Amino acid sequence: MTGGAPKSFGAPNPAASAAEGVSITDGVTLFVRNIGQTSEHTLRAKFQTCGPVRSIRIAKTENGENKGFAFVEYEQTASAQHAFQTLNVSG
Repeated sequence: MTGGAPKSFGAPNPAASAAEGVSITDGVTLFVRNIGQTSEHTLRAKFQTCGPVRSIRIAKTENGENKGFAFVEYEQTASAQHAFQTLNVSG
């Protein structure tokens, strides 16, 4: 994917899975929303099923609580594309 806005889908849902609302931001990094208080360990376990994960960054408040979104960076573009296609939850 080149240029333009991140590709995204998924509706806000308090009972959403860790992968609802996934966007590809730069070819290897996914923006994951609606994660609630999901841990890095849980996200890593879910997203590693699609390929090697380089890093996971969960946005946090000043109090250390999850803001409800994270960035998952893969080592390869193909892994990010696979995760986007298979882990996205719509509806």
